[in-house]
Parts: sequence; C-alpha cells; structure tokens
Amino acid sequence: MSDKDIRVEILKILRDFNNNDPYNFLEKEKLRKKFAPTIDENTLNRNVKYLHDKGFIKAHLFLGGGFIAQITADGIDYLESLDEQKE
Repeated sequence: MSDKDIRVEILKILRDFNNNDPYNFLEKEKLRKKFAPTIDENTLNRNVKYLHDKGFIKAHLFLGGGFIAQITADGIDYLESLDEQKE
C-alpha cells in the first residue's frame, strides 16, 4: 500500500468517525487497529503528521508517538474532489 493510499484511507476513516461524532477526536490506537497488521506504526505516524502538516486533519501529537486526530473541512473537500475525479 502506497503512502498516498494510506493517507486516503486515514481520511476516509476520520470522515466516517466525524459523521458519527463531529466534536471528538479519534485516538491513535483505534486508527492503528484499522490498519494492523498491514502497515507499521512508523508509517502510520508519518502519514498522520503529513496530513496534519497539509491541514487535512487536526492532530494533537504527544511525546512518545501518541496522537488524537480529526478530519478538517479541507480533508473532506479533498476526499470529495477524489470522488468527482472518478465520475
């Protein structure tokens, strides 16, 4: 699975979480379980940080590698643009 594919999957997971609970953040462990054992922890962390740096998600990064994350409006718009490209 490429980094781009991983980032799109992270955004989809966070969008689904947001649809059910728009005010809360998803914990790293819950996100990691969605990918285990497909990708390792470092790959997940790297892609979450990338999405955070791009503004597609809000992530609170903790010392030791933990985080909580939530999709932003820009992240939702990006997923919608991908859907439009497929049409």
